[in-house]
Amino acid sequence: MQAWLLTVADHLRRSLSEGAVPPPGAPRTRGEWQARFPELGQLLGGWFSQDFGEEFEEHEEAPRDYLDTSDRTVAARLPGELHELLALGLAEED
Repeated sequence: MQAWLLTVADHLRRSLSEGAVPPPGAPRTRGEWQARFPELGQLLGGWFSQDFGEEFEEHEEAPRDYLDTSDRTVAARLPGELHELLALGLAEED
């Protein structure tokens, strides 16, 4: 583990010193999506899940319930995540 961490540290050090960073873009893996858009994932996965119809009668109820039951400082991140997602300009299939 220590050797791997030292390798990662060397890569990070070189990247920072050379300014070599990957271009901005859409996340590629499920983990990258979750890390980049945690609150959006929480809203969609927790409030717009398969059980949506059993829990809510109308779509407007889900975000209202999310805002009513989530910590305000955490929920405040959601608009920024939505703007960031829309700024990616993804195609419909993406």
